[in-house]
Amino acid sequence: MASFDFPDRALYGISVDIDAPFGTQLSLRDPGAAQSNLLPSIIGAWSLVSYSAPSIHDPANILFPLGPDAQGILLYTSDGYMSATLLRPGQAPYASAEPGNASQSELAESTQRYLGYAGPFVLEHSGGRPLVKHMMHLVNFPNWQGNVQTRVLRVDGDELRLGLEGFVDVGGVSRQPVLVWKKMPANPAIASFGGSS
Repeated sequence: MASFDFPDRALYGISVDIDAPFGTQLSLRDPGAAQSNLLPSIIGAWSLVSYSAPSIHDPANILFPLGPDAQGILLYTSDGYMSATLLRPGQAPYASAEPGNASQSELAESTQRYLGYAGPFVLEHSGGRPLVKHMMHLVNFPNWQGNVQTRVLRVDGDELRLGLEGFVDVGGVSRQPVLVWKKMPANPAIASFGGSS
């Protein structure tokens, strides 16, 4: 496995183990029980409930990589694409109303507070565990461009949990990041135009 820096390494010293670089062509339409059984349950929009990284040796020792009030939206479409946006809220507005006129320090803070990526996804099973693979076609952290992020997933009604297969090293502490998402209701503005997808 290759090791890549997390965008907040300057704050947390995180190094993430992920799959080898993107190479094998994967498709949502590949046959498999994982996709036929899990796909309907994850399609839609999800709102971030929590993003935590407890120590694997001391579960009470919990790090919140984007703060305890992190926000995010995760989208899975029925035709096999996904998008994830994660944000640490609280940054003051830029001094200028024009984004292109932001100072270097303002831009640096925005980078530390934000992670976003999008691309195709595929569902698989490994060792009896359901996995979702996110293809990094667009990502604001250039080291992840073109790679695959694999997550163990669990769906329980309107709750979706995503975690790593392994762990991350944060300042010498082995941690197991877990993201908890809640299914978002249909957008009423779209429903009023003849239904929602």
